[in-house]
Amino acid sequence: MKGLRKQYDQLRERAAKYWSQLQKKGLEHWLGVAILTVLGLLLGQWIGTAEIWQELRYKIYQFQTSRLSIGQPIEWRTVFVLVEDDEYWKGELARRVPIKRNYLAKLLCAVDRANPALIALDFDLRSPVPSGELVEHPAYECERRELLEAVAEVAGHRAVILPKQVSIIGGRYVEESDIFRGFDFSSVKGRLFPGYIQLALGAEAASE
Repeated sequence: MKGLRKQYDQLRERAAKYWSQLQKKGLEHWLGVAILTVLGLLLGQWIGTAEIWQELRYKIYQFQTSRLSIGQPIEWRTVFVLVEDDEYWKGELARRVPIKRNYLAKLLCAVDRANPALIALDFDLRSPVPSGELVEHPAYECERRELLEAVAEVAGHRAVILPKQVSIIGGRYVEESDIFRGFDFSSVKGRLFPGYIQLALGAEAASE
């Protein structure tokens, strides 16, 4: 008990010393700290939105999460395959909404050839109506089948994360219908997992 009391007294003494030092600093010092803090936040926000030093920031983030964290991550490397503006507006996608399902099938197979540990899709693939009364518009049914067959083929030898979205219907959280509904994935069921790319407002607040 005496040892704990001694440590407590030392901490109190040290805290009082630091507080005394802070009190000696004038108003100009704290105004400078406040201004530099605001400028730092604004600069950080601007660098993020302007995508400046993006590659360097990704490498620093990767180093922090993989080397400096207490627990080691499962995977050491994550690669993002982005559909950029030129490809969407001027390329094969032809700025179509919903996005071309056969294009996604080709993209999925191309990524699969790189032999990743798993593949996660981050596209809005919801049905035309949340209830699933219409799983997919008939005009896109051939494309849908091509994508789902590609998912089943790829999931035969690696995990695939399928995009899911949640909304509030009748006061309950409900997983919205998507184009995967009704397809026979029984042979690869153990390799398909949900990835929630959009939650209902209440669910988002609860997860924060």
